[in-house]
Amino acid sequence: MVIQRTRFVVLLVLCPLLAPPAAAQYEGDFEGSPTDFLPLQVGNQWTYKHWYTNGLYNRFEIVEGVVRQYAGWGAKASYDPLGPEWTWIRAIAEKSGYPLTTQYDLESPLFDLLSYIELELTIEITHTETIEGHTYFVFSEPAYDWPPVPNLCLAGQKVRFSDAGVLLIRRKEQDIPLYDFAQAHIDKDYTTPTYPVLYDAHAPVALPLAISRSSWDARQRRTWRWFYPPPLKFGPAFVSYFNVLMRWVSIEHNNFGSPWLGDVYFLANYGLARYELFESGLGWARVFENSLAPVSAVIGGKEIAYPYVFVGTSVQPTSWGQLKARHGQEP
Repeated sequence: MVIQRTRFVVLLVLCPLLAPPAAAQYEGDFEGSPTDFLPLQVGNQWTYKHWYTNGLYNRFEIVEGVVRQYAGWGAKASYDPLGPEWTWIRAIAEKSGYPLTTQYDLESPLFDLLSYIELELTIEITHTETIEGHTYFVFSEPAYDWPPVPNLCLAGQKVRFSDAGVLLIRRKEQDIPLYDFAQAHIDKDYTTPTYPVLYDAHAPVALPLAISRSSWDARQRRTWRWFYPPPLKFGPAFVSYFNVLMRWVSIEHNNFGSPWLGDVYFLANYGLARYELFESGLGWARVFENSLAPVSAVIGGKEIAYPYVFVGTSVQPTSWGQLKARHGQEP
């Protein structure tokens, strides 16, 4: 009883300290510009934790010209080797030169590359290029060759905002309207032109992307602990979220749940704040993951550590967890 009473008194004392400031009580729509969600300026850079693991090898084989998934891992499924469903699986999981349908010795060096890897990824806007009268901001490539960054990450991309507030990605001499930040398009779905989801020298594949977008103020939804507390020095904690799928007419064998290319989050006045892509197997274990989580950024010459509360911690972004996060500590 004494211990419980003591804890109760401590929480009462802390509550006024942990309450969000009056400015954080704001309710309403984002009042800034769509371009605030990705500050484009040469010299701006972002650093992330990059997590990668791949347990999809040795789970498939080709039988009579059809890709079959081994029984015993999820439901049985068959795929057309040239069909969009198999293209999607290859796009997220296949290492170039190592087909998923070839059986490899588990002692192969390949499997060292596929096991859990955690690195630090930094991307920077290094310069601009003028193409057809438009200025594009060029992001640096990753400093390492493996693991691959997520398919729609900004690394190595040439980008610009359209007048309507859409982030355009320059690919194969055309602009792909990838991330639509226009206020009028919140909670709307849209489809892009064909996007090169799989690079293959012999059979390059491009498919349309189906994207849904929503937006919210993280200060009003603090259960989204990835973004609360926000990097307060950068202003409002508005988040734009994009759920990206590969789009085709029908999916006959959808054992993997959805043709998913990732959940992408941008934070106003900060930029790309999180990219999550994973596939779960039996028991919800992640048999594949390629994700980014924010660490820090340099924007307009100012450096800031992102107060991100890492997923997996048992401390929620309230009370002690929130207090530690505000001071840049991991609970």
